[in-house]
Amino acid sequence: MPLVDGDTLRRLDLRDLAPPEPMVRALDAAMQLRPGESVHVLTPLYPHPLLEALGQLPVSIDVAMLPAGGVCVMIACDGADRD
Repeated sequence: MPLVDGDTLRRLDLRDLAPPEPMVRALDAAMQLRPGESVHVLTPLYPHPLLEALGQLPVSIDVAMLPAGGVCVMIACDGADRD
C-alpha cells in the first residue's frame, strides 16, 4: 500500500458495484479514517448523494473527473481521533 507523508493512502475502486453498495462502502471507509489518513474512492458517476453524506462527517473532500470516465473522490480525515 503506498504511503503519503508517512500516512496510509487507500484506494477503493467502486465503479463496477451496483447501487447502493458504492455509497455504503465509501461511507464505511470514510468513517474508519483516523487523522492523517486518506482514501481515494473511484465511482462511475458524479456521486451527489455520497458528497452530501460526507459533508456531515469530519473529513475534507476533493473531487476530480477522471480522463477515462468516472470520478475520484479524495477523502481525508483532518479531525480529532474518534477513539
